Amino acid sequence: TRLSAKTEKQKEVQLNDLYFGDPQSQYLRIRQCDDLSTLSLKKKSGKSDVEANLELEWILKQPQNLIRYLRMLKVPLAQKKKSSIRFLKNGLSIELNRVYGLGSFLEIETIVKLKSEIFGAQKK
Repeated sequence: TRLSAKTEKQKEVQLNDLYFGDPQSQYLRIRQCDDLSTLSLKKKSGKSDVEANLELEWILKQPQNLIRYLRMLKVPLAQKKKSSIRFLKNGLSIELNRVYGLGSFLEIETIVKLKSEIFGAQKK
């Protein structure tokens, strides 16, 4: 394909995500990918086609303990399974995602460390 000819292709991965909280504002996500589990804290901002979210991420060694605790607290839960192919180009991550039960999506992402860098990143 044209995309793979002009970018650095990563491997296709299967992702299993559990979301705790309100996915429209802020939430925790526990993601399982191969043998790696991560915990992400996400707070959404921006209401347009371009989101600028605060995201913090940690590696989890025993995700089952946290999942059990959050379920015990009766935190709202959603689950999503998807396959994803990632391409890299000029500091951008371009993902072709197939979310089971929802459809296929294209996601273009870059990471900035400072809020002042958001405008320049959106222009990319």
